[in-house]
Amino acid sequence: MSFRRSLPSLWRGQSLVIVLMTAYVVMLVRTAWLCDDAYISFRVVDNFIHGHGLRWNIVERVQVYTHPLWLFLVSVCYFFTREIYFTAIFLSMAVSLAALGVLSFGASKSRVGSALAVVLLLCSNAYVDYSTSGLENPLTYLLLAVFAALFLRQEPTPSHSLLLAFVASLGMVNRVDTALLFAPALAYTLFRVRNARTVLLMAAGFAPWLLWEAFSLLYYGFPFPNTYYVKLGAGVPVFTLLKPGLAYLWDSLRNDSVTLPACAAALTASLVLRQWRNVWLAAGMLLYLAYVISIGGDYMSGRFLAAPVFVAALVIAGLPPKGGWRIWGSAFACAVVLGYLLPHPTPFSRDNLTERAVSDAALVDFATRGVADARRYEYVRTGLLGACKGRPMPDCPDRERGLLMWARRDTPFMILMNAGMLPFFAGPSTYFLDVWGLGDAFRAHFPAASGRRWAAGHVFRSYPPGYVDTLRTGENKLKDEQLSSSYERIKLIIRGPLFSRERLRAIVLQNLGSRE
Repeated sequence: MSFRRSLPSLWRGQSLVIVLMTAYVVMLVRTAWLCDDAYISFRVVDNFIHGHGLRWNIVERVQVYTHPLWLFLVSVCYFFTREIYFTAIFLSMAVSLAALGVLSFGASKSRVGSALAVVLLLCSNAYVDYSTSGLENPLTYLLLAVFAALFLRQEPTPSHSLLLAFVASLGMVNRVDTALLFAPALAYTLFRVRNARTVLLMAAGFAPWLLWEAFSLLYYGFPFPNTYYVKLGAGVPVFTLLKPGLAYLWDSLRNDSVTLPACAAALTASLVLRQWRNVWLAAGMLLYLAYVISIGGDYMSGRFLAAPVFVAALVIAGLPPKGGWRIWGSAFACAVVLGYLLPHPTPFSRDNLTERAVSDAALVDFATRGVADARRYEYVRTGLLGACKGRPMPDCPDRERGLLMWARRDTPFMILMNAGMLPFFAGPSTYFLDVWGLGDAFRAHFPAASGRRWAAGHVFRSYPPGYVDTLRTGENKLKDEQLSSSYERIKLIIRGPLFSRERLRAIVLQNLGSRE
């Protein structure tokens, strides 16, 4: 009898959260999309599943992707479906929903707190936009939610520290810079349980990341993705990057009125309520935002703010139910006003993005400010609602050109601007050279061309005299003697026999910066 009496109470406590999660599913269906950059990884997935290795161009071992764990998860699903569009869309939706479930029922201390957290996320353009897109964000959400559930709901112990380190390690395999989001909480745990056993257990917990780094160094010849060297090794001074980094946050405030205020509110509420473990989680969020500024932000509006706002939601969900309905009701009202009554609310104005004029406006934003609403631009050709109407996805010329190239197999070499959709549909038979150097291990390790315009994530890499002919013919025709020697070393690393002594020696010398 007591059990039956408890059911209505349980339902009342969870019904609002369940309704909000249902609204999230509806919103995902309306806003789901894939970005052009996702197809860079999808080409690696396709080559991997068809036996060509973890490669973008099948003749070279170059790590063009930044999210190994997500790539492997997509690969597993793609192995069974052999179809990438709906596979990536529905996998992203499932993982994002799982993350929201862990937040609501695992990391929260009260149903009203989890309800407010979900409302904030539903109002955040950054969070909703990158709940799909084909990038690694959904898996980052899920790992952050599991980490927060472990960190907030259990006192630190040695075995607890092992679990936290293991989840953080998986997060770093998913995307290495998310280490900043986990670092303060891990430091707090180590401080609270400071003994040799805890240190050893935490070190053991990082085994997944250490194993991946070892594999990456052996297979690719470098510890970090090629895009790391392309974007952060471009020779652009740090102070030069600060201005576009701050502009990236300003773009969010202009077009996404919930994301950054939610981050500030989460930190403030944790300090006011003296919830110190929540403060440590929020400190990771601040570290990550500082990192985003330091690298100059990104050209995709909101992409690097999606994980911080999810951490903010975890912090809010983990707060105790203090203050009564006046405070919580005011918080709900502020979230609704910021999210739904100001320009560009995600649920109401961002699902009908099928007019070319809208996507053209996004391109203008990128040309003038270096930041563009990527979903607004891509939705016209990759939106799920368009696929539901029977349109082929992606609905763009790159798909048709790529399929024609694959059918003819008559283009062995091609230089292109965008490294995403066309190479995926063209198949493995064509060697692609992109102007940004995302798939080019040689140009990635030299400074960007001086005097050329750049934006975050888009740094033009010049072609040394003779380089294009070198790739076309397979013979070293580089004019500069030093560049020619460097090319031979990198060629040995990315094309040479995997376990040869000469290649292993070249890897060591290259990563130590030696010019021998």
